[in-house]
Amino acid sequence: MRPLELRPELDRLVQRIRKEYLAAKVYGYRHDYAWPIAWDAVRPVLDSARVSVSQHTNYVTFLKQLVKSLRYEHSNRLAQDIVILVRRWRDLGLDLELLQNFVLIVWRTFEVLRTYELPEAMLQSVKKKGRPKRSYKQAMKDGAVPVADESLKQQQVRNYTEAIDRNREVSRTVSRIIRGLGVPGSEFVRYNSFAFRVDRVVRKQGDRTLAMEVANLVDQWDAKGLRREVLLAICRDGFRIEPDYGRPA
Repeated sequence: MRPLELRPELDRLVQRIRKEYLAAKVYGYRHDYAWPIAWDAVRPVLDSARVSVSQHTNYVTFLKQLVKSLRYEHSNRLAQDIVILVRRWRDLGLDLELLQNFVLIVWRTFEVLRTYELPEAMLQSVKKKGRPKRSYKQAMKDGAVPVADESLKQQQVRNYTEAIDRNREVSRTVSRIIRGLGVPGSEFVRYNSFAFRVDRVVRKQGDRTLAMEVANLVDQWDAKGLRREVLLAICRDGFRIEPDYGRPA
């Protein structure tokens, strides 16, 4: 994934959302209220762009993800989501200028709503908290995990134990790397979360696909405010992976 340079207008908006702790006017509102407003504003621009049918579908998907972020996130998390969405869909082949234009159009459209009283009936319902989650080990002990026989149950316990040991090893490696690069201990949880995601990809992908997926993860956590050189050090020193950013555009 290539580095992302936002046009000045969008970059100012992203920085403003961060500094002023902003949320869109549709924050907390349902999809069936927010989406038609955004779609009506963007559709004429998308139609005039004369994109292919497959690209048209991708732009609509991008817009739906953008509206979802505007409904659920605010402040720094919203700013991060906008940057990540633009970067991700740019790397999937969509036009960067058009993507940025859509973000600005949707934001301005929702800004106009600040002068109106929005219908409370369109607010999202608050989900009730469920029962506390049990650990996998506790679920096996309670008999909630189906097992064919005792040997399979023992294998499940071994797999669980091995996974815990692997997580601990990953965490020790992350701790060593960030200490060596002068990262404050308070940042350990965030870098450790990134390492766990990389570890998950390592166990599922391979070769070129792995390197490209890890590069995408580096971009995402970079957009969340983590130091890029530390993320790359975790990939290289912790997992022996060199992220693949493809050929320069």
